[in-house]
Amino acid sequence: MRSSSLCLLLVIAVADAALTKDEQRQHLLRFYDLTDGTRWIENSGWNDTNVDDYCDWFGIECEGDNVKTISLEDNNLVGRVAKVIYELPELQELNLKDNKLRDGGFGEWDEFADSKLKTLNIAGNALANLEGIDKAPASLRALHLSDNALKGTFPEALTKLTNVKDLFLSFNSFSGTLPKSIGKLSNVENLYLYGNDLTGQIPQEVGKLNKVQTFTTAENKF
Repeated sequence: MRSSSLCLLLVIAVADAALTKDEQRQHLLRFYDLTDGTRWIENSGWNDTNVDDYCDWFGIECEGDNVKTISLEDNNLVGRVAKVIYELPELQELNLKDNKLRDGGFGEWDEFADSKLKTLNIAGNALANLEGIDKAPASLRALHLSDNALKGTFPEALTKLTNVKDLFLSFNSFSGTLPKSIGKLSNVENLYLYGNDLTGQIPQEVGKLNKVQTFTTAENKF
């Protein structure tokens, strides 16, 4: 009896964790509002009462009723990414490259530890702050942050992304030396630091990156 009760509780917990279709729609509309969706280059289906199924909205791919991919590259998104977008239970890829976003919504990532997000491409935007990036979901494998407005010393928070395989940080304005903690990126395979203002010596700890295949540091001040 105790075993049956435990199984029932687990089923209820999973059901409670899942989002309904209406909840997913509301999350998407919140994202739409915070990125000034009415001014997107293409927004067909979004916030259109004639297109009830969000799986038919521009840039969205679903698996069943769950959003799996959102791709809105070069679409005039501005403002900030709504944190609730990371709550979509089956979202694996979010491509927001080449827009005008100032905030990636990383500050609330610690609330979404169960996220299945694998790829986040937010390169070519106007991000100036990575606060909360160290709380990235464990599922994240590729993070594209190149060509933003990031500056200052290399963020220690990035060295905590120990599950990430592909880390793109080129064409920002990172300065100073690379921290020794960069050696903690134990699973990184491709690390792009091209076109920053980094100085000093590349730390010996880079030698700990046993899985690295590409490590580019050209166009810096080493």
